[in-house]
Amino acid sequence: MVDIRSLALRNHNQGGFLQRVAKEVESLRGADFAILFGTTDLGDGFFKRIVTELGCPLIGGTSCQTILTSDTSQSRDVPKTGLLIFRDEDGDYGTGVATLGDAPAEAARRALYSALESAHCAGQLPSLIWIYQAPGCEELVIEGLRSIVGDNCPIIGGSSADNDLSGKWLQFSNQGVHEDSVVIGVLFPSGGIGFAFGSGYMPTGKSGRAGMRDQRCIETIDDRPAAEVYNDWTGGALNDVLAGGGTVLEKTTLFPLGIEVGNVDGVSQYALVHPESVTDDKSLKTFANITDGTTVTAMSGNTEILRKRLGRVALEAKEYLDLTGEDIAGALAVYCAGCMLSLNDQRETIANSMSAALPNVPYLGTFTFGEQGYLAGKNIHGNLMISVVLFGT
Repeated sequence: MVDIRSLALRNHNQGGFLQRVAKEVESLRGADFAILFGTTDLGDGFFKRIVTELGCPLIGGTSCQTILTSDTSQSRDVPKTGLLIFRDEDGDYGTGVATLGDAPAEAARRALYSALESAHCAGQLPSLIWIYQAPGCEELVIEGLRSIVGDNCPIIGGSSADNDLSGKWLQFSNQGVHEDSVVIGVLFPSGGIGFAFGSGYMPTGKSGRAGMRDQRCIETIDDRPAAEVYNDWTGGALNDVLAGGGTVLEKTTLFPLGIEVGNVDGVSQYALVHPESVTDDKSLKTFANITDGTTVTAMSGNTEILRKRLGRVALEAKEYLDLTGEDIAGALAVYCAGCMLSLNDQRETIANSMSAALPNVPYLGTFTFGEQGYLAGKNIHGNLMISVVLFGT
C-alpha cells in the first residue's frame, strides 16, 4: 500500500512548516521517500533542516518563483516550498548525487549506481529514474544514464531553476543541499506508475536545416542567418533585436523550435527547443542541444493551451496506468518555467487544471529551466515541456 502526503509552505513560518512535516511523518509511522521543491529566497538553511527532519531518501531542488501543490490548508499566498512524502513498506527507493563538473555523463552514472545501492537494488532496473540537475548539460546526463539503462525505463525530471536566471539554483538530496550537481532517484514503488511527457505546441509547417556553431547556437537555417529565418517564421517576433542582438526568452516562449523524435499512432512527436538570445551576427542561442544538419520546425502555442495543458498531461498519465481516481496515491509534475512566466496573472490556472484532472489526489510540482522525459520510446531533454508521474496505491 502506497500512502502519499503533500505539504506546502505559503507564508514565512518556517518553524511551523517543520512541525507539520514532523507530524505527518509520525502519522505515517515513518517516511520511505520524499520529494522537495522550494524557491531560492527561503535560504539553504531551511532546506537543510527539512532534509534532516525527514531522514529518508530524498530528491528535489529549487523551482522558479513558486511551486505546484495540492495542499490548500493554509492561506491563498503563493506557495514557496512543497513536499511529497511517501510511505511504501513494500517498495524500494534510493537516491544518489554527484557533482557535474567537467564530466556530466560520468557523474550521472556514478549517481545512478549510488542510488541503486541506496535502494538495495544494485543491478536491477527501476520503474522510474527521476532526476534533478543544474541546467546546461542535460543531454550529457541523459547520455550517461542511457549508457546503463538505455530506453528500458523512463528517465523523467527537470533542471533546477531560480527566480531570475542569476544562477542561484540548487539541488537537494538526503545528503544535503548541492550546487552544480545531478541528483538521481530510483523508484520501485509497490503500486506502479503511470507517466506522460509532452507540450502544448503544434507544428506550423515551416522548417529548415540547422547549421550549428556549437550544440546550443544555431548559426544558419537553410544557409541563411538563423535569427532572420526565425523572425520570418514568427511574423517579426525578433524585429527589435535583430540588428544588435539580445535576450529573447519572453519573445520566443510561444514560438519554440521543434525536433521530431518519432511518432505515436502516426502523429509526429516533437522535442521543443527554446531560443534564448540573438547574437550580433544573427545566430540563435538555445536552451537545448541540436545536432548540425538537424531539421528544425517552427512550432506555435498560446496561453489558453498552456493554462490547461498540465491537466491534459495528467489525464494522459492516468490513461497510461489505467487507474481510477481512488487508485492514485499521488502525483508529481514538472512544468516549464518559461511557460509559467508567460501566463503572468493566470498562473493559478495551471494548478487548477491539475486539481480538476486529479481531484483529491495529493500532488507536487516544480517550475524548471529544462525538462527531461520519455517521448516516442526515447528518453530525451527538451524545453517548454510538461511531465506528470502518477503513483498507484
